[in-house]
Amino acid sequence: MFACNGLLRKSDFSVDVFEYSPVPFGLVRYGVAPDHQEVKNVINLFDNMFEKNKDRLKMFCNVNIGRDVTFDELTQAYDAVLLAYGSYKTKKLNIPGSESKNVISGSEFVVVGNGNVALDCARVLSTASSGSLRISDIPDDRLAALEKSVIKDIKILGRRGPENVSFTIKELREQFKIEEWDSKLEISEEDQKNLIESLPKLERKKKRLTEVLVKNIGVASGPKQCHFMFHRTPNEVIADSDGNVQELIVENTETGKTEKLPCGLLIYSIGFDTLVLDGVPQNEKKMIDMKDHCRVNMGSASGAQVYATGKFGAFNTSLLYRFSGWCAHGPHGVIVDTQQQSIFVADQIASDFAHKMKSIASGVELILKEKKVPFISWDAWKLIDQQERNQGKLTGKTMNLESRILDGKPAGYCSSSEGEEDDFKVVNDEDEHQANVMKRMGPSSNTGAKGVLNEFKAFREQTRLAYESRNQKLIEQAKKGMMVGSKEEREKAQKEDAEDEEDFEMTLEGLKAKRLREMRKIAANRVIEMTEKKQYSDAVDGSSEYLLCVLIYEPDSEDCEYLTRIIKILAADHSKTKFVRATSTLLEMSIAFKTNGVPCLQFYSHGNLIGNFVKVSSILGQDYDTKKLTKFLRGHHINLVAGGYATDSENETEEDD
Repeated sequence: MFACNGLLRKSDFSVDVFEYSPVPFGLVRYGVAPDHQEVKNVINLFDNMFEKNKDRLKMFCNVNIGRDVTFDELTQAYDAVLLAYGSYKTKKLNIPGSESKNVISGSEFVVVGNGNVALDCARVLSTASSGSLRISDIPDDRLAALEKSVIKDIKILGRRGPENVSFTIKELREQFKIEEWDSKLEISEEDQKNLIESLPKLERKKKRLTEVLVKNIGVASGPKQCHFMFHRTPNEVIADSDGNVQELIVENTETGKTEKLPCGLLIYSIGFDTLVLDGVPQNEKKMIDMKDHCRVNMGSASGAQVYATGKFGAFNTSLLYRFSGWCAHGPHGVIVDTQQQSIFVADQIASDFAHKMKSIASGVELILKEKKVPFISWDAWKLIDQQERNQGKLTGKTMNLESRILDGKPAGYCSSSEGEEDDFKVVNDEDEHQANVMKRMGPSSNTGAKGVLNEFKAFREQTRLAYESRNQKLIEQAKKGMMVGSKEEREKAQKEDAEDEEDFEMTLEGLKAKRLREMRKIAANRVIEMTEKKQYSDAVDGSSEYLLCVLIYEPDSEDCEYLTRIIKILAADHSKTKFVRATSTLLEMSIAFKTNGVPCLQFYSHGNLIGNFVKVSSILGQDYDTKKLTKFLRGHHINLVAGGYATDSENETEEDD
């Protein structure tokens, strides 16, 4: 879908979208954990894409490529085909007893797998009884069964060691934070030693994940326990007389011993097998035969140019587009990787067809009608969607804007994004605040000459206090006979004294110049004030062209006015981010939100909410500045400079504050 969106914006292609399922959106609809509803916001982008391009965009759901229409028929009916049907065939456990019945009523269950799906299963089963999933899109009958669960013991098994897990940090942290559950990595001393010794050698992303693992090594205890266990290879499932799972026999490959694990429910998530459609060229590994990174090697075959990639689809100048994922390169990466790949492939396709004569391909709609295939169009899907939404309202599953903000997570780009919320800590220590007062001094609520003088007085007072604090320490050291010290210590002290003297020479003129620069940026006022609620939705819809920052505020609030000043300065420095402001009244927020939610910052990219920060002043403290806010946002993968989502590697290239 991301590639489709890119092609529609960059060209005048017509697009046909094919989907195997009766309804659209594939993995976003069926593969995202129910407690990660914010991830599904990307559907709004796709919905808007179809509504705005009805003249050249069609959808055909409930169509099986290979049965209802052949691959050869596709290549003959379109100018180009982009394959992206995914690795949707799950790998089988293939051990004796694996076909036994699984029951949710058991008090213990085992998850075989060390990826995010395994974590999603464990998390949903551990939190369902709390009622927290009632606003999710889980069908009511399934939810009722989950809420009655008496599961108190979860075992997550990995066949290899803890260094080989495929978790992402956001999902891993969530498991360790679940209330009433004690989740621990139960590993050997050798594994623990290897993890700790590996830390200095790891790249940043893997290092942060490993640090979370190390932090949670131990033995789970208490009434509800989750055990992360490694080097366990399942050998056999033992069932009772009724065919229900009773226990799982595993081999501990680290010790060579066989273990019996009590098990009332067995879930396995060990990956997918790649499936190649009939008629698509295959290589010796039974994968799609790729000519390069995105083009399929069709040899001398006539017809459409054929492309394949991580998670998108197929097209023509009349275009065919079929989305799912991973068909070309196997099940690797997450939604963010998909979006990046899709943009690249869309560029390649647009480039290939840039100088070709326009044509009108026949498409396969007539073929489907002749074969009496009961496909579902976009308009038919919207009727289904409206019925689902109406039912959701009756059961409280549909949230309004305020509910999404108050109940939403700080960042919600995708369920497998690597959030870094724990990496940022607000400094409240008074001594550290005084020692770094100039470093942290930012826009003040005071303006004009009076504001500059007040700041200068505050700076000199803080410097005086710092000197007094140091002198007091020196006196205490002298009393204890500790003044001699090593040469290295004396040189360090001299360096610190020199830095203090340099700070003391900070002049009133310097502060004036700093304030003038800030006032010019504020005066430029690149922050757009919204006056109609529709402007909010229009801005979100338009965020495929830019990163959107929305400040929701309450007039006459000092915290809101302070953040407004910060945002105005940032707006002057970051042209690739669009900054807007709206009152909580305009967005029809409740009195409770006006009291407890503002100032609120939201960030959107491609119509998707990637950052949601309620009561910013409580998160950052009362004396934050542009530098501190920028660092905080970067820790949540929001890049104001580039105007979009920042991956871990992109974050690494930026100098830390």
